[in-house]
Amino acid sequence: MEINICITFDLDFSDYVDNWKRNDDFRLAIEHIFPYLEKNPEYKFTWYIRLDNQIRKIYGSIDYIFSKYNKEIEILKENGHEIAWHPHIYRESSGKWIQNTCINEIIDELSSLVPMAKLYKLKSVRMGWGFHCNETMQLLSDADFESDS
Repeated sequence: MEINICITFDLDFSDYVDNWKRNDDFRLAIEHIFPYLEKNPEYKFTWYIRLDNQIRKIYGSIDYIFSKYNKEIEILKENGHEIAWHPHIYRESSGKWIQNTCINEIIDELSSLVPMAKLYKLKSVRMGWGFHCNETMQLLSDADFESDS
């Protein structure tokens, strides 16, 4: 019997436990997971990388992670790993980031981000905090994303 296991990583660049402190979890993955991948090239993972307005606000560009780790992302893709989109649709309130629950604002932000996700040829999505509704699912389906984890 063959057993398939799906291993995924969310690269959030935020420490949600420690007051939204900046956290470069891709650097940690490189240090701790890349050596494992070199020893076990048969294992393939899905890497969910953020492209969203919070990343732009904090780091200066929506695709900050893709720019900073372009070489490492290309190595992952060349070795058969999937690179996927991990948008968090937050809003800032009194200096804190909270989940945006206004459907129209969420749809507007997702719609504005889709072209960038398509530019990077991303096909899968995992919404931050799993926050979805019928309208977001429809938008992602209409934009030809293949799956939402």
